[in-house]
Amino acid sequence: IHRLLDIPLDAAVPLAAGVTQLLVAQHTPTNMDNTTKVKILEMVAFRIREVTTAVNPCVPLAAQRQETFDRRDVLTRHLCEQDAHTRRELVSTFLAEFFGDLTGESVLSQVVVRMVVEQVPDFSLIYLLNHPVALVAKLVEGLCALQSKVARITMEMIAANQPGQPVQRDPFMPYFQYYSVGVESDPFVVDLHETEQDTGYAESQFRVQLLDNYAGLLQFLQRLEELRRTTQDPTIAVDFEGVKLCRHGAMCLAQFSCEGDPSTIFVVDVYLLGPNTFSMQTTNGTSLKAILEDPEVRKVWFDPRNDIDALYHYFGVRPRGIFDLQVAEVAVRRSKGLKVSYVLGLSKCLESCPGLVKDQKQFAVRLNELGKKLFEPVHGGSYDVFKQRPMNHVILVYAAHDVRYMLALYESYRAALDSSWERRVEMCSTERGNWCLNLEYVIPSSEAPSF
Repeated sequence: IHRLLDIPLDAAVPLAAGVTQLLVAQHTPTNMDNTTKVKILEMVAFRIREVTTAVNPCVPLAAQRQETFDRRDVLTRHLCEQDAHTRRELVSTFLAEFFGDLTGESVLSQVVVRMVVEQVPDFSLIYLLNHPVALVAKLVEGLCALQSKVARITMEMIAANQPGQPVQRDPFMPYFQYYSVGVESDPFVVDLHETEQDTGYAESQFRVQLLDNYAGLLQFLQRLEELRRTTQDPTIAVDFEGVKLCRHGAMCLAQFSCEGDPSTIFVVDVYLLGPNTFSMQTTNGTSLKAILEDPEVRKVWFDPRNDIDALYHYFGVRPRGIFDLQVAEVAVRRSKGLKVSYVLGLSKCLESCPGLVKDQKQFAVRLNELGKKLFEPVHGGSYDVFKQRPMNHVILVYAAHDVRYMLALYESYRAALDSSWERRVEMCSTERGNWCLNLEYVIPSSEAPSF
């Protein structure tokens, strides 16, 4: 383990002892051939994933206990008086003890703390000590980085054992948060990445970041916070997936695309994170609820009625600042003097979007068909597939793709509408945003709205 994972030998020895017990219990040979090495690494990755899952709920719990940390700044002032080396030693010792108590895994905690301390500058260490939510989230982030590293080494070792044969990616997807989608091949290929700095991820035109823990969610909220601070009219694309999504259904995923970075899609696992998805805050008070309800942040949506019905009745979120692409498409046709009786679906709108090339439109059609085979009962699927974890890679890509070109559609429709038509779209979008206020649930109609 010391050699495979490049962790200190004094930490590797007790970790190896624990893994050896697991191997013996499963009657696995303990001579170090490649098959055994792969087995060891799979067990290490699985154990780190278990610890990550167990620690993740402590992030919102830390927010509820903030008052118990209010006097910590008195202690950190004493730390600031120490030289840099002493300060780091003290912080490392404290974090290792703290995280070891929290996880019950002293060895693993030492490894994660070392990774975190090495990456964080001095002033950020003091900040983390004063902000328990950020502290626990940073440690969860370290666990995620470590599990991805172990999983990547495992995949490389499997590839070495079976030259010329592809490594099955699906079993390793739960250990990663960063994915790139290769749309050129059929079926499409999903590559797994340790960080967003990985070359394959950074250069991809279709990047997906899965936010299935609070550390990732906080990072995303900080990104939205920065977008709102630095952009005059911030715009994001929004979509949700679930089982019969409305006040009577279940919300499972939330997808976002941000102005300035249309190639990256953020998929939030609402099914795993629950109500904290919308209430979790940065130290400056930014939450998904605050972003969705801020009228100054434009939310580009495609027919938000069922989504908002679920948001309002399950999570108390009432979005504002909505621009409904489905309504905008009706406005574009009517502005040309055409009579429009019914709305179009997203797939039809993408097919007619002038900003997309033929290959992009064909991939959208192909992916839509693959998705429907998994979740539509008429095609032999089940909507419960949105609840399955680990998530099916087709469902992840399908959900991400729903918002991939929304900002392109938004620019296309705005360019085709004058200010008078755009105001009408905004007014009708607001009306659709109030769909949740109906006393009883009303099934959205496919008839084009009057405006």
